[in-house]
Amino acid sequence: MEFTSREIATVIITVSFVLLSFSLSENRKELLQSLLGVARAFAAWKVWTGVFAYLAVLGCAVLSAYFLGVWSIGLLKDTLIIGFLVGLPILFNSTDFKNGLQVVKHVMKKVLGVTALLILYINLRPLPLWGELVLQVSLLFLTLVTVIAKRDPNTASVGKFVGGLISFIVLGLIAYVTVHVFKHSTEFDWERELATFELSVWLPVSLIPFIYLFGLIASCEAALIRAKFHSDIEALPLPVRLGFLAGVHGSLRYATSFSGRWLPELATQSSFRQALRTMREYRRSIRSNTRGNRRRRRRLKENAGVTGVDEDGLWLDRREFHETKEALEQLFYSQMGLYRHRGSRYWVDPIVVFPSGGFANLPENHGVQLSVRDDGQAWGAWRHTPGNFYLGVGGTNDLDAHWRYAGEKEPASYPSPKSSEWVNISKGLEASPEWDADDSPLRPA
Repeated sequence: MEFTSREIATVIITVSFVLLSFSLSENRKELLQSLLGVARAFAAWKVWTGVFAYLAVLGCAVLSAYFLGVWSIGLLKDTLIIGFLVGLPILFNSTDFKNGLQVVKHVMKKVLGVTALLILYINLRPLPLWGELVLQVSLLFLTLVTVIAKRDPNTASVGKFVGGLISFIVLGLIAYVTVHVFKHSTEFDWERELATFELSVWLPVSLIPFIYLFGLIASCEAALIRAKFHSDIEALPLPVRLGFLAGVHGSLRYATSFSGRWLPELATQSSFRQALRTMREYRRSIRSNTRGNRRRRRRLKENAGVTGVDEDGLWLDRREFHETKEALEQLFYSQMGLYRHRGSRYWVDPIVVFPSGGFANLPENHGVQLSVRDDGQAWGAWRHTPGNFYLGVGGTNDLDAHWRYAGEKEPASYPSPKSSEWVNISKGLEASPEWDADDSPLRPA
């Protein structure tokens, strides 16, 4: 197996980063214990059972391709890279998929998305080793700067500029590869390059059934564990567990959505037939919610761009109202915790206040604005929704107060009893009709 300068540089940088972390760490013992903890977690028999099963399926896929004449030993290096760096991460995140369609879409995006195709093209001509080291270190640094800068609205422009710089570097790489391909096209083994591209597509796609099955098993196990907590016995009776598995009907959607009142409902059953009846009612509820959510999406689409209010006085274009409320509520409780435990003042630094991974259901550039009064005793945060409406949350030194904002313009003041813009809903959410309205999608009851 012959490694390219790009692959060698990646290994050098990774090893250097690990060694540098140890050498610069003030508490190497604690860092080592953390790494050992991660190693022990991966050493669990359930993890290795899944990994060995995955490797067996991977081997069967490669063996089948060999007999069909679409795989050769010359593709071994690329097979290992795809199997470990593409397939395994998807496998370990299989419980994040809500249904089979999400599995297919995710895998296809990984192998045929713009980023995947761009990487394949750029890999046609790596830089010399020294160039790869400089390039990869620079891109890592710039990417880190972009991620940090974009979290703060005040430095978002810096993040945008650095993101543009990264795009410029990528365009430079594309130009470099394109020029080399045109000048030295006869030097390329195009048959092998085509075989490598085909491998990068068919190998992950062939793993979709196993990834689906792995996610289904893991989701079923998680659901049964959660249900067990609602029972006085150590484990649910075997007939009940079998009834649950039969009632899932092999559907990842049914397995991942099993929550709420259905957990104690299943935990109280004692026979296979009773568990089947519970699962039948559960599936009926899921189908009903699916129809309701379809109507909700249709209503959001119909009212998109419509200005004004309905007969109840509620804003018509409610796109991302639920997601915005969810994000702002998360921000509210984050600020509450910071005030209570870190100096009895509200924090203005988005890196501290905003969630490190971003808001779950909002775009990366979420547009949430944060403002804190100079004395740190009042704050407000708001977001301009796609429907041209503002929703906001805030707080004062009275931690029992629950301040909310809703209006066609962004708030011009901080929350206080004297402000007519803000509403204290601590005594009832109905004080703010826009916040009181249920904009959330239907979930299992």
